[in-house]
Amino acid sequence: GFGGGSQQQQQQQLDSEGDSDESTKQRGKIALIMSYPNSGTSYTSKLVRQASGTTTATNYGMETLISTTDHKSVPVYNYSLDGPYWLHPPSQFMDDGTTDVEGTNTLQTKREVFPIPPSTASILTKTHCGIRCTHCPPPMYLENEETFFQRCLSGSRKVPDKSKNSKKLDDNDNNNKKKQYYKKEYVTYSPNLIHSAIHLIRNPFDNAISRFHHELKERTKNPTKYQSWINRYPRNSLGFRKWCNDENTMYGAYEREPLHWTKYGYDPDITKYFEGVSCHAEMVRYALWHVLAIRTAERLGVPIMYVYYEDYAEDLEGETEKLLSFLNLTRSVDEEGNQVELPEFRQSDYSDYFTLEERAAASELIRRVVRNEKGIELLDRYFTEWDFQKLVEQAQDIV
Repeated sequence: GFGGGSQQQQQQQLDSEGDSDESTKQRGKIALIMSYPNSGTSYTSKLVRQASGTTTATNYGMETLISTTDHKSVPVYNYSLDGPYWLHPPSQFMDDGTTDVEGTNTLQTKREVFPIPPSTASILTKTHCGIRCTHCPPPMYLENEETFFQRCLSGSRKVPDKSKNSKKLDDNDNNNKKKQYYKKEYVTYSPNLIHSAIHLIRNPFDNAISRFHHELKERTKNPTKYQSWINRYPRNSLGFRKWCNDENTMYGAYEREPLHWTKYGYDPDITKYFEGVSCHAEMVRYALWHVLAIRTAERLGVPIMYVYYEDYAEDLEGETEKLLSFLNLTRSVDEEGNQVELPEFRQSDYSDYFTLEERAAASELIRRVVRNEKGIELLDRYFTEWDFQKLVEQAQDIV
């Protein structure tokens, strides 16, 4: 947890500690970007950095793009060492050329360093919030509002591994003289740091496919260990369907046990809506995540902006301006006074991965899991109806 005491007491502590560091006190407030994994977080963060010419932050300090002099994640606020952390730490923390054992020399990336946002702006901060496993049974992904809320504020930081770094290195091994070992520590910070939030939403079908692609990408980093997995699940619709069907086979009977669902307030009959849904566990995880994200934003009581990933394809300039306005950032210009170019947005066509009937069945399942008027309204644009005439029209649109 982030410590005891009331919110007011925690805020007083943050305020008083912040006064002791002038540079930290003058920094902006946190704007969480709450996103289900592989829903466009990386692109959105890159978009804001490139458009504004300023850096962003993350709950996950291990993602810091530049090594620092002491090989630690650099917190946004000196009085909140448990995060969040700068993606591009301020220049005084930059590495002097030392190489991490797990990484590479990062001097070359310094040319892409972005300054921190002005104190009047909000600091876009990445969080994936709740449980987000793939190929896992219900007890591993069903969760309540409290655990989800805590995970929105949680992450990790990179710290030197003193036990390894204290070992004497071979003097003849010149390559190892400056290497540093580090480890991951899990942390949680105070909700009082959060000033606003962005809820990022992506098409559930594309989101599931992207999660499959991400898992495949991670496995291909170690082909010797995962060659049979890679061979079984090629990067196409056939591989995706196998990936989905194998999870259904692996946990099919287990996930239909009523106790798993009644514990979280669901009717045990909800499992009947799994029928006809390819990757139904992925759809449940997606729906549960979004409804809990809505409740978390309400609990935080901060301004909230909803961003649809697909809207970047329709009007990238317009969506960028909305983001910058919400964060109180201005568009960056080059030396000649022209607005900087935005990162290219590319969207793949996955229409052949699901049939219309499967999309309709998945839409009904998502509605049953969400059970929240606001959530159903937010996701409505992605739903496919069983109405035969609409199915015909949608088929004609695809053709």
